[in-house]
Amino acid sequence: MASRKAAEGNEQHIRSRLKTLETELQESTRKTSVEGGVRQMLEEQMRELRVEHVAVNAQMEAVKSELKRRQSADADSKTLHHKEIAALQEQFRTEKDTFSCQIDKLQEMRVSLESEVKTLRDRASTVRDGDVEELCEVKREADVLRRRLNELSNQGAHSIAQKDALILELQEKLRGNVRVFARTRPFLPSDHCDSNAAVPVVSCDFDGQSLKLRRPGKKAEPDTFAFTFDKVFAPSAGQDAVFEDVAEFVQSSLDGYHVCLFSYGQTGSGKTHTMQGSGNGQMRGIIPRSIKKVLEECEVLKLQGWSYTTQVSFLEIYNESLKDLLATTRGNDDKLTIKKDPKGGVHVPGLTLVDVTAIEQVEALMERANRARSVACTDMNAQSSRSHSVFTLHLQGVNDKDGVMLNGELNLVDLAGSERASRSNVSGERLKETQAINKSLSCLADVFNAIGNKASHVCLLLCCGALLYRSFNPFVCLLLLQIPFRNSKLTYLLQSSLSGDGKTLMMVNLSPTVESASESLCSLRFAKQVNQCELGKPKRQIKSRKDHA
Repeated sequence: MASRKAAEGNEQHIRSRLKTLETELQESTRKTSVEGGVRQMLEEQMRELRVEHVAVNAQMEAVKSELKRRQSADADSKTLHHKEIAALQEQFRTEKDTFSCQIDKLQEMRVSLESEVKTLRDRASTVRDGDVEELCEVKREADVLRRRLNELSNQGAHSIAQKDALILELQEKLRGNVRVFARTRPFLPSDHCDSNAAVPVVSCDFDGQSLKLRRPGKKAEPDTFAFTFDKVFAPSAGQDAVFEDVAEFVQSSLDGYHVCLFSYGQTGSGKTHTMQGSGNGQMRGIIPRSIKKVLEECEVLKLQGWSYTTQVSFLEIYNESLKDLLATTRGNDDKLTIKKDPKGGVHVPGLTLVDVTAIEQVEALMERANRARSVACTDMNAQSSRSHSVFTLHLQGVNDKDGVMLNGELNLVDLAGSERASRSNVSGERLKETQAINKSLSCLADVFNAIGNKASHVCLLLCCGALLYRSFNPFVCLLLLQIPFRNSKLTYLLQSSLSGDGKTLMMVNLSPTVESASESLCSLRFAKQVNQCELGKPKRQIKSRKDHA
């Protein structure tokens, strides 16, 4: 009996000890889970800091290189100035001798003229006082008329200059050309070259609109190609400088225009850095800066009676399929399709729209989208985007005072990198992705080709209409001028912005490395072709609230 009680007591002690151990295990497991979450958060922060650190270092090296280039240019300029000064001094000595001879001749002429003046004075003394007064009056009237004539001439010249400027501005607006900016990134550690010694193949002129690309060839001297665009950014240009020139287009979306800004270039040329950037400081890209500007402008416009509703969507086009990057649950992507709306535009039914009122919301949305986006490692980029991403800001403004409402749209497109499969060294699924990317980019080029050729075909269409119908038939023109927007999901989605209703800006991104010279040349040639496309005058999406009702 005693042994039984002892056994029961021992069992109870063991159970108590076991319960204590289980409690300690649960507490230890909880602490481990918390520590794991903290460690994961710290690792994510460290990764972001490393990316920002690399970008800042690259920016600093580019600024140093630009400073050296300008110092070298200044030294060359000083040498040239010294030579010019020496030449001017020699010229001065020569001309001084010449002038000495001329002075002697002038002195002789002076003596002769003084004698002639004395004679004229003697004659003038005989002129009557009335004649002198009449002569002075005529002179005063002549002076007044001369001053009036000068004023009218200046006013006329100023008026003509103003009219010429207005005509030029109106012509540019009516043409609606696609504006093109070019940006060269600085050297990065992944380029495996000394950024201090390496010379970029792309050199930007100081005028901010021209650049030259040097491509090594079979000759001793490399081939040089010159290009001119609306704006050119050197490697030393920061994110803030880029956005300063883009801000005008962002403002247009608040005015009721459909605006499209897309980045183009080969893999690893800095497209995603330009569009999205990194961190929350000076390395922020165009997307977060655009949202901040829009939200700030909405507050300012409240003073003028405007009330804005802002919503954002974010999707990617991966292997010609649409994926909602802001969806909280997966599984509905197969149902996403592009549809025509009654107004002739396009939309994606079922796409997630998120109301945005603060920049902090956008940062969280960008982080969510980046986790869902399709990326992979290639030989050209450790984190290569394998899809096109389209970030859209939908704006609806209402002014009760004026009784009008407008609908603006800002599309910020980060295209997947164009690349050669042989250079990126991909295979299998990655090869299929590359082929799909290159095909959609080729369709984009076809669209711009069709837009560029549209004007030259007008006369031919008139002749065809006359021959087929013995009169001009608009339907025939519409049929023959069909632009292949539907050949890819990318061009179909951007149809509203590329068909003349909106404003379009292309940011061509370039790599400074010699290995990328051929791809950079292809990008520049395509950008030049795009820059010559005329989309027509953009249409402002504004109407009366009565019409809307």
